[in-house]
Amino acid sequence: MKKHLLYLLILAFMLCFGVNATAQGSLTHSFSFQEGTPTDDVTGEDAILIGDAFIDGSDLILPGGDSHMDMSTMGFEINSYEALTLEIWATSEAGANTGFTMLCYLGGSTNGLGTQGCFISAARGDDVSRGAISTVNMSAPYGEAETGANGPEYDDGTFHSYVLTIDESFLYFYIDGELQGEGDLAIVGNGIWGLSNDFAYVGKGGYTADPCWIGTIHKFNIYNAALSEGEVADLTVDPNVQINNVTLHGNNFKPDIYTANNRINISLNHTGFNSGQAELFNITGQRIANVNFNNETSIESGRGLYIVKVKANDKIYSQKVVVQ
Repeated sequence: MKKHLLYLLILAFMLCFGVNATAQGSLTHSFSFQEGTPTDDVTGEDAILIGDAFIDGSDLILPGGDSHMDMSTMGFEINSYEALTLEIWATSEAGANTGFTMLCYLGGSTNGLGTQGCFISAARGDDVSRGAISTVNMSAPYGEAETGANGPEYDDGTFHSYVLTIDESFLYFYIDGELQGEGDLAIVGNGIWGLSNDFAYVGKGGYTADPCWIGTIHKFNIYNAALSEGEVADLTVDPNVQINNVTLHGNNFKPDIYTANNRINISLNHTGFNSGQAELFNITGQRIANVNFNNETSIESGRGLYIVKVKANDKIYSQKVVVQ
């Protein structure tokens, strides 16, 4: 390929061009909702939608009440992992999550309390986000019984990605690719080995009195490895970044990327660059179109979350695209 060949890749969820092979190889369960069903893309098994939960396009919609996705019968056996990563992409309904909510929970429940579990929270009653594990204390598994890390609360109605990694010694919590904090498992004695396989939820926690989370889940992944900080960064697209200046042949240009009527519209107009082509992929990795340079291309995409990646002069530019 020529040095200055420009590729445009539309990716989402499972399509991970340029992502570290460790992350790809350790993926054990993945829910991207691409077929309009709560199917695990790795095992082919279906989770159960509870309450008013439904799938719209390629998103899981959790409108409130008891709405959540239940994966408890799918036999995850998380406590057999030597290391663990939970990754979830979510957009809250702004201001709707004022209680102690969880985006995802894997563990047990004893007397209404979330015991022997791990979780990711985006918004809580104490106004923080949190990733934590608690496996030792069965009577009061919260607070100091947890090994965890906090970040800013996000109940703002915008897209964020959350990652929790746990190995034999430490826990790390990331939001939008940025490390929020870490926890030393040895202080309390918590560990993956102590996790219960009883329950596995998206949008619901292990505490029966707590409300379900309200918003949209774009994807949920489980890995049997603790991804590194670099691997987490590879999985993440900053929701605030737009592709503004792509350098090509020493000049800058801005691709015009916008959505309308369930279509993604892309204009690649750059004076003096007439060779090569871009490729357009759907979220399963199937090529669905070629995008020619110096033309406008409109692709019927359907509702969902997409990522535009532009590669020029060996540099990659990324931008999130949401089709409503």
